[in-house]
Amino acid sequence: MRFNLEQLSDYKKTILDAIVMISTSDAVVESDICNLQDVYYLLEAVEKDTLQFKEVA
Repeated sequence: MRFNLEQLSDYKKTILDAIVMISTSDAVVESDICNLQDVYYLLEAVEKDTLQFKEVA
């Protein structure tokens, strides 16, 4: 799967929206929330690395 690095903030917002939706539903699945949080943190790391790379270039 390929990601458009320019849309990282959109991806992160979508994941946060999904976390809120899942956590407020009647059938909360903690593992789903944890998995989404892991993806969110991964996107943050990619975003940080991308910004550092742009500063160097």
